[in-house]
Amino acid sequence: MLLAEIWDVLERRVFPIPSTDRLFNPYRDGAPDLDREDAPAIRRENVRAYLAAYDTMPDVLLLAEAPGPWGCRFSGVPITCEAQLLDPATRYTSTIRRGAISFKGPAFDVDGTIVWGFTAMVLDRLFDACGWTVPWDVTDERPVEL
Repeated sequence: MLLAEIWDVLERRVFPIPSTDRLFNPYRDGAPDLDREDAPAIRRENVRAYLAAYDTMPDVLLLAEAPGPWGCRFSGVPITCEAQLLDPATRYTSTIRRGAISFKGPAFDVDGTIVWGFTAMVLDRLFDACGWTVPWDVTDERPVEL
């Protein structure tokens, strides 16, 4: 069963968004130096097939806002492999300072794609709750570059 409501939102609100110098929409546009001409259509079809595989609405459906290089770039399914996120070499503590207020939290660097803030906190707690967390160097602190 295709999750029609989700597919409808994707078709109306995600797929049509044009790429800009700060945002690449892989469901609408292709990168001529990397992609086949029909790459965006293939990625949309992969998402459609992924959604169609469900018989019932799942309790949780995660659709990431920033596709990683190992998910979505070619497959169209917008998620980075969890093995990469669990690798201690990708993990560090992000730091950001705004005036007198500072924040430290978990972060991930997967081949130059930085995940920090709310998304990193959700992933960090999810991995802990599932018992998947691998010990990592929490003393490795890096400033967030905005």
